Amino acid sequence: MPERDLVSWNTMISILTRHGFGFETLCAFVELWNHGFGLSSMLYATGFSACASVYDLEWGPHLHSRVVHMEPSLDVFVGSGLIDIYGKCGCVEYARRCLQLK
Repeated sequence: MPERDLVSWNTMISILTRHGFGFETLCAFVELWNHGFGLSSMLYATGFSACASVYDLEWGPHLHSRVVHMEPSLDVFVGSGLIDIYGKCGCVEYARRCLQLK
């Protein structure tokens, strides 16, 4: 596409995640940031899902630290995504802590 907007990025990232292309999804996140687009809580939740699908505990906390600075910082989609990634990567204590966040 000659010009990409937030809708096209969101669609591409959602499709990549839905079809199990976790690493490709994370690469698309990097491209999205490099193009100066901000991320919504839905996109963060999709990113957490991608990290969980590839059991990537390196990117998950990085996304977590970025989402903490959002307003509102946590909604049901982001909270579920955090629990998903930490649980699948074996960090049960972090997953429990995410249950207590508001």
